[in-house]
Amino acid sequence: MTYVIRLAIVRFLMAAAAIVAGATAAAAAAPRPVIQAPWWARAGTALFHGDLSAQAVDAQGNAVLGSWTLVNDEGVVTMHGTWWGKKVGAGWRGTWRAKVDPAGGSFSGTWQGTPPPELHGKSFEDLLRATETMQISGLWRSKGDASGTWWLKPRPPLEATPR
Repeated sequence: MTYVIRLAIVRFLMAAAAIVAGATAAAAAAPRPVIQAPWWARAGTALFHGDLSAQAVDAQGNAVLGSWTLVNDEGVVTMHGTWWGKKVGAGWRGTWRAKVDPAGGSFSGTWQGTPPPELHGKSFEDLLRATETMQISGLWRSKGDASGTWWLKPRPPLEATPR
């Protein structure tokens, strides 16, 4: 493991520890549910997709930690990472980190999103739960030159299997 990757892991763990340390005793006594959702992102004409999971780490559900995967069209995980976010005013902002499989390169960046009107005033946890029925979207940027849009939307219904 390179020094840069180790440093990134240490920084992420330190940020996570600070968030968890700031959580109330009530939140610690009753862990929040893990929420999972499919995600899509676009960078220019390229379309990416995968799955994410998140768990609120504060009593109000406005700060979350999570993980995500990027899969190719065959469903093979080609990149995985962690993400963090918090409610800021009427929107949400956060950071993400990624590791490429199997090459081991890494990337990081930021993301932001503004909720639709029906979610104004709701928690970050509410936003994630809303992806079961509605699309949520925003912008992402890497520390390099890459940027684009992202969205979370309901999973497509499973097709009935012929008998």
